[in-house]
Parts: sequence; C-alpha cells; structure tokens
Amino acid sequence: MNNLAPLPLDTALQVAQEQNIILRRTPRSIALWAANKKVPGPLRQALKEYRKEIRSMIAEHRKETCPNPQLHRHSWRYAGDQIYHCELCKQLNIV
Repeated sequence: MNNLAPLPLDTALQVAQEQNIILRRTPRSIALWAANKKVPGPLRQALKEYRKEIRSMIAEHRKETCPNPQLHRHSWRYAGDQIYHCELCKQLNIV
C-alpha cells in the first residue's frame, strides 16, 4: 500500500489535461477516459482522493477540468477570484 501523499489537486488536474485524460461525472463519482493509455498510479490516486472537488468543478465547467484547453481557451470566461469557466464545455455539456 502506498502511504505517500497524493499529488495536489491543481497538479493532478494539470497532468490530466497534459496527458489528454478526460474527466467526466458519474452519478456518484468521476470516470477517466484516457484513449487506450494507462493512467499513472499516482495520478489515478490523486484524482480518486479529490473526486468530490473534481465533480463540483466539472459541474461548474471550470477550466481546470476542460478536456481540451488548447481549443477551448477562447471560450473561457472569468468568474472572479481567479476562477474561469469554459463556456464551450457548458454549451456542449460534454463533461
């Protein structure tokens, strides 16, 4: 069993975006879609640890959970307090 602390939430979300791992809400948790790639253990552990926070962020269409920041960045809207929402994700309701 791994007793190391999980990656910080912001780091885990950044790595997920960099590796094109899509996060989506399920009725009770989150699911990962990694296009036939293996999700590294420490990343999977961190995403599981923060699943409640991530579910909230997905529901709010936060930029940190946007599945394609490079293509969606033009639709990010500032919500205050350094928080951005992805209007394209909201419109498509894809995550």
